[in-house]
Amino acid sequence: MEARTKTQRADKWYSEVIKLRKIGIQPGVQIFPVSLKKFYTVKKGCTTYIIGIPGHGKSQLLAEILLILSTEYNWKHFYWSPESGNETMQIADLMSKHQRKDFNYLTSDEFGKAFAFINHHFIFPDFPQMVSVNMFFEAVYEAVQTLKIDTVSVDPWNELNHDFLIFGGREDKYLSFTLGGIRHFSEVNNVHTFIAAHPRTMYEKQKDGKYAPPSFYQFSGGAEWANKAQSIICIHRESFTSNEAHIIFQKVKPKEIGIKGELIANYNLNTNRYENFRETNNGDIACTF
Repeated sequence: MEARTKTQRADKWYSEVIKLRKIGIQPGVQIFPVSLKKFYTVKKGCTTYIIGIPGHGKSQLLAEILLILSTEYNWKHFYWSPESGNETMQIADLMSKHQRKDFNYLTSDEFGKAFAFINHHFIFPDFPQMVSVNMFFEAVYEAVQTLKIDTVSVDPWNELNHDFLIFGGREDKYLSFTLGGIRHFSEVNNVHTFIAAHPRTMYEKQKDGKYAPPSFYQFSGGAEWANKAQSIICIHRESFTSNEAHIIFQKVKPKEIGIKGELIANYNLNTNRYENFRETNNGDIACTF
């Protein structure tokens, strides 16, 4: 028999509401220039899904956000990005980004500073080849308790082992339960969880033949991604040779952390970092949300 859900009057949370009244409802921490912080801030206890066509820069945007959070706020991260290479390559890439310089040309001093920074701010789980969602978040929970991490990164979602059988083979039911559980875990443990995901399909623009930015409905499981997400960021380039990326905020919740909208940034291949963040001009790109 399932446990009965308890109901409570509002006075159970009276002291918490009084405390909130004193400090006010706060946005997340700022990661973009002041003029652009209205679009998106990062708040603990929440989740963000980063979506985009393969090769358009999801992992690079995620790393950019994490490095800013560490540099500006001393946040620590549970970082899992197997598509970026093994742990050695992931560390080298983060060191390069930290110093804004090709890893192969770091001086001894730059190497030492970068390694110390990454070692202090990033935790790299040592998983077997395939890891389930439950096994992943058991490791995260241990890191929350012992290492006081601030964020969790799943990059990408499809690298986890997903078992739909207990939900009758229904991926939508599985996603509803699992993504809802991750959102609850993030809230209870006061961490921000980032999930990078690939679209199931890509649709061409009718007029110029270019791929349009994907929406969450083009992902396997469709509407459940939208239903369970708090924030969804789509990163999109109009061609694979362009270093100009459109950063589209397709969903932003809770409302105090930002608004729906779009930015443009340039990816600098010399520094391995995004730069020159700016608002788009109206009509720059068609946003499919």
